[in-house]
Order: sequence, then structure tokens, then C-alpha cells
Amino acid sequence: MGSGKSNTAQVIIEECSQKNYSIVVLDVEGEYTDMDLPTTEKNLFPKLEKLKLKPTGIKNFKVFYPSNSDKPRKDAKEFDINFGKVDPYIISEMANLSEPQEGLFFKIIDKLQQKPEKKQ
Repeated sequence: MGSGKSNTAQVIIEECSQKNYSIVVLDVEGEYTDMDLPTTEKNLFPKLEKLKLKPTGIKNFKVFYPSNSDKPRKDAKEFDINFGKVDPYIISEMANLSEPQEGLFFKIIDKLQQKPEKKQ
């Protein structure tokens, strides 16, 4: 039995969306990809009716997916990150490198960025 984390996240996403906040969800399970569609769960209809609400979905909803992975729905847009253009300091922060790891990482970056010496 779940503790309601997914439902809580969904409510927060819906509430923020209604207040015109932009929301980015990294959804590795694919459980939020249809939030623009009204619910089809019949057991929710009486509850919605009691609250004088109708099943609706989030407006202005877009789904993106990383290249080289499965497209989660027909209208999803593919994206890619060109890590060659990302600042190495950002990569170091994202990877949460320790000080020794960071030192080695930047030595490797420096070595890779050096132009090869011309042979005589």
C-alpha cells in the first residue's frame, strides 16, 4: 500500500499550474505524462460532483523525453543535452564531486582541451 506520495505530487502540480506557475517534473516512471487529460477513473466522479468540480486536465501541458529513449506519447517532444557545451563547473556541481574528484576531473578536462603537438 502506498503512502500517497504520487497523489500528493500530482495535487501540488495541479495547484501550482492553476496559479500559473511553470512546473518541470522529471518523471522517470511515466506516471504524470497524461495530466492534461481529464480523469477516467469512475470512482472519482462522485467525489468531484460532491465538490462541484468536473474532471479536467492541466492546460498548456507539454511532455518532453530524452533522445535515445521511448517516446511516452505521440505529441511528446524529444530533447538532448550537448554536454560538450556545458560548463565543466556545472557538471562538477551536478555530479557533486568531492574535492579530490573535482581536481582530477578538471585535470582531465584540461588535458582533453589541449591541442595536440605537431610532430616534426
